[in-house]
Amino acid sequence: MRQWTYQVCTEFGFYIVPNSIYGQVTDNMNSTFWRKRCEDLFTKDIPEPKSDWYNEKYGGLNITGSNIYFFTASEDPWRFA
Repeated sequence: MRQWTYQVCTEFGFYIVPNSIYGQVTDNMNSTFWRKRCEDLFTKDIPEPKSDWYNEKYGGLNITGSNIYFFTASEDPWRFA
């Protein structure tokens, strides 16, 4: 799980943040909270996530391609988010 957390902190930036319409988490869990958590877990010098780069490379919400499968997995860490 530590490897996934490092990727979230440095590459993807998949932070669970509050949604103004469907608030499933507290307002305190904003991007500042998650960034501090990453610094506490790893180091203060941890690089910022490259989420813009990944969105551009892979299409963000407009993914195109073949042989891409989306399924619900019972071990998905986001399942109960």
